[in-house]
Amino acid sequence: MHRLRAEIIAILFAFIASGAAPLGAQVNVEALRRDPDRRGLSGMLALDLALRAGNVDLVQFTIKGRADRVAGRSASFVVGSGDLGLEGGNRFTNAGLVHLRQAYHLRPWIAAEVFGQLNYEEPRLLDLRALVGGGVRVRVSDRGRVRLSVGSGYMFEHERLDLPATATHPARTSVHRSSSYASLWGAAASNVVLGATIYVQPQIDEWNDVRMVGDVAVSLRVTEAIGVVTTLNVRYDSRPPDDIESSDLALKTGVSVTF
Repeated sequence: MHRLRAEIIAILFAFIASGAAPLGAQVNVEALRRDPDRRGLSGMLALDLALRAGNVDLVQFTIKGRADRVAGRSASFVVGSGDLGLEGGNRFTNAGLVHLRQAYHLRPWIAAEVFGQLNYEEPRLLDLRALVGGGVRVRVSDRGRVRLSVGSGYMFEHERLDLPATATHPARTSVHRSSSYASLWGAAASNVVLGATIYVQPQIDEWNDVRMVGDVAVSLRVTEAIGVVTTLNVRYDSRPPDDIESSDLALKTGVSVTF
């Protein structure tokens, strides 16, 4: 399992390194895109860093990135993120994610899409989550500076958890889920961009088992390429592993670079 984590991290940092070339949420980076319909290749990198010294020695950083390619009716992107935290020399958080999505526009306002994802997250005892799925994305509103899209589809999800033998939650699960989302992108001003996304993912044959992810990101561009980003993320799991809270909230501020 440690080897698999190393492979996920290697994929993530290989992707991030490629962002130095001319390249264009889970992880919400909608607020960091200058134009959702920008053709060709584009990309972004963002870094959050927290340091404390004295009574508490703490280091925590999150790095995330996205590369987009839009050509004709086809649009694809890959998202990567990594999170590492040390307190008093001991690791208290370690997480990584890679997400790939491909869309084909049937009409300017509707697209079919497929996606896949690998991630792990130690604080939630998650050794591995692997999922694949597909669905339809519809652009509900397009008013130039404000765009609203919704999507719905199916995904197959497999999880492996690092649980003690006495745990009541299964250590391995494979389930079918419905995945629906709404995504808002808006330019509040020439240098202020807002991105907001909410996902709802119930298990198809057991609707009481539901997961929700919502986040809002605000990007203030300092220059054409550099911005300051503040992100609020909220997650809910109706059936978390043993001794894990059902909800999480995180507020972070960092710096982003777009290409």
